[in-house]
Amino acid sequence: MYRYGIRRCRKVGRLTLSRLALFSAIAAALFQCAPAHAQEGETRNAATWYQRAIDDLSRLTREELDLVEQYRADPGRGPSPEVQRILAKAGPAIDQVLRAAPRGYSDFGLRYEAGFDLLLPHLSPLRAITRLMQADAVARLHAGDSAAAAERIAAMYRLADHVGDDHILISSLVSRSIFDLADTAAQSGFDRGAFDPAAAAILLRSTQAFDHGDPFQSIDALVMEQTLAVNFVREHFTSDDPAKWSEILGGLTNESDLDEQFASMTRETLEGHLNQYSALMDRYVEIWSGDDPEVVRAQLKEIEADLEAGRYGLIAQLLLPALSRAYESMLAGRDKLHARVELLEGIVKGQVDAQSLTNAAVWYRRGIARSGALDPRWKDAIDAFDAGRPLTTDEVAALTDSARSAQAAVADFIEGSNLRRCDFSTERNAREMFVPAYAGGMRDGFRLLALEAVRLGALGDTAGAAQHLGAAFRMAAHLGEDAIIISSLVTRDGFLLAARAAAAIEQRHHFSEEQRHELAAAIRRSGASDPFGFIGATMKSREHLAAILWGWGSGERRDPRKRILDDWLKTVDADGLVYLLAMLDSLQYGAEGAPPFPKPDVSRLGEYLLRETIELAEIDAPLFDESARAGRESAFAIPETARIVGVASRMSSARRDQWTTIAWAQARAGEEDQPKTPDDK
Repeated sequence: MYRYGIRRCRKVGRLTLSRLALFSAIAAALFQCAPAHAQEGETRNAATWYQRAIDDLSRLTREELDLVEQYRADPGRGPSPEVQRILAKAGPAIDQVLRAAPRGYSDFGLRYEAGFDLLLPHLSPLRAITRLMQADAVARLHAGDSAAAAERIAAMYRLADHVGDDHILISSLVSRSIFDLADTAAQSGFDRGAFDPAAAAILLRSTQAFDHGDPFQSIDALVMEQTLAVNFVREHFTSDDPAKWSEILGGLTNESDLDEQFASMTRETLEGHLNQYSALMDRYVEIWSGDDPEVVRAQLKEIEADLEAGRYGLIAQLLLPALSRAYESMLAGRDKLHARVELLEGIVKGQVDAQSLTNAAVWYRRGIARSGALDPRWKDAIDAFDAGRPLTTDEVAALTDSARSAQAAVADFIEGSNLRRCDFSTERNAREMFVPAYAGGMRDGFRLLALEAVRLGALGDTAGAAQHLGAAFRMAAHLGEDAIIISSLVTRDGFLLAARAAAAIEQRHHFSEEQRHELAAAIRRSGASDPFGFIGATMKSREHLAAILWGWGSGERRDPRKRILDDWLKTVDADGLVYLLAMLDSLQYGAEGAPPFPKPDVSRLGEYLLRETIELAEIDAPLFDESARAGRESAFAIPETARIVGVASRMSSARRDQWTTIAWAQARAGEEDQPKTPDDK
């Protein structure tokens, strides 16, 4: 249960974290609580309906909620029948939120007079309901019910706005968290091209309801925090006995030096410290209201240095965290809201084409799913495909006879390749940095397009062959931006497969001049500076690994540990990075506090990841885990077994691989300018 109160964390000898800004509490979804009841007659009060939603939430079991969380962790797939059943069971709670959304305000009747003992029992279940609504909205997008999805997302935005009505800093942070859940669901709709101007208008009205200067009511929350703290101290420190003050403070601090300082205070001294705290809170409110973020940051930095030095008195030292992070959260949320409103206004006014926002990754995932319906003859041909070998007459006949089974998947891959925007991060779990679920499917997608091109070429349809090869080259440009090393490997081989198929078709059935120009344009979509995305993927992998390994260290050793990690990871090549990711991946399944995601399917990626590699990584992982957590230097050494991965060798030839294909395309396209070699650039 969320509770307004103080919890202390020792760092540099003073309070640095309290429940006033306990960010980690936001991630906790606690479902057992004693909610405050809104009056049944207050139908204009959104809290009346939210309370009913909270009551309905109790119908779901912990296991059912966990299944929905697992679905949310992999948004690219549709809901299973079991998840659909759970979402239907959650329907009454969702309906109550839909009823609450149009209400003008939300008042849970909080007992502000309780001060630090104020309970906020509604926050956790409301956040849990929002997660259910997000899952339900995405499931409806999968089903093609865009109107219902937009209605639910709009209600989630309104719920975020209503939570801020508590005027408590924790509620403000939860408000921002709920807004992010709603916005993620909205982005899923944009990725799918699901929202027309009418649906955008529904979302726009809900986002316009926020106070655009302080959307999560953070400044109002600061004022309320000040009022609660001052009233609490004055009410509970009325005794003239300093020993009683120390007794009360015993629940707020575990540091004997502060206890002793309070015990030695006079009443006048305590009042002076309280006035210092109150004046500082006034200053925070004034600063946060400033228009220039850089000026605000400079002022906050100055205050925090003074707070660290104890220049604002013991009450401020006890009660206040460094509020820079809270300000940055408020600022980032405000900017995010403004950007969303601007986009929605553009769609509603016809200034932005909603289709331009669609995400090619959604079409690729759809193509992967539809590839499961391929005729066995196509599946066998994909597995055995060699772009340099012509298809036999019997093979062409067999594939042509069953070509209908491939057309839906092929069409999805082609349509995705024609989109400008592609963001695979929306299709994977944030922890899926080793083998994303779509890697094997994309590998087969390249083979499917190249195989169809070769089949069409054998039938003399060079226009169709060029269309499919162009899609493969454009798809390579998209996947190369994924910033995952395995994706870069799949991209490189898919690109070269299409290049070999194009060269083989050109030898037997010449492409027209127009077809050659189209192929050349598609090939150039892969940037010359980082062909196939290897450089970006290694940089992203190092950042990901550094963040995880840094978090394993104890608090006081994290800063020097980060420097050591950064220096060490710079020396680890792509093979070593993949092996590290494989080890961490095996350790993270079912990680405490995070829903598990499916174990990666590497069956289609044998040319990159030998089963031996995975098994060795799983054996090495526990020892690496123990050494890294203990901070032993032995952890910072990659086992020799990492060398069998074979990424670095492919990475080293990436630019020349791409240049060779560009040279072929430019020569075949009849261009006068001869391409420069990588060494000339």
